Amino acid sequence: MTAEYKAKWSGKWPNLCRGCWTLHRDGKDISEKIPEYLKQQPMQTFGTYNSWHFRKNWEVVWKSYESGLYSAEWREENQEWFKEITTDTEEQKAIFEAFQKEDWRHNSCGGCI
Repeated sequence: MTAEYKAKWSGKWPNLCRGCWTLHRDGKDISEKIPEYLKQQPMQTFGTYNSWHFRKNWEVVWKSYESGLYSAEWREENQEWFKEITTDTEEQKAIFEAFQKEDWRHNSCGGCI
């Protein structure tokens, strides 16, 4: 049976960029397994994200774009710390999906407008 994983990003609008990742396995906090360099960054999972910029007349323009790594690439990229949690491929896919649901990008919420 595959464990249940839940990832949570604590940042919220209007300051989405300021937060920290937590990760739970079957309800138990295993956030200490996330490397320090990733705890306060986007996880770089594949998804559709938004960005914004100002036009000359200060009009705000939003654009959608796709960014990030697909599951297999992402799992390979993060293999070093994954093996501290599990070596099971199905569980690693579940971890990817948990982070993907909460993933974000800088400049994506507009809170810093």
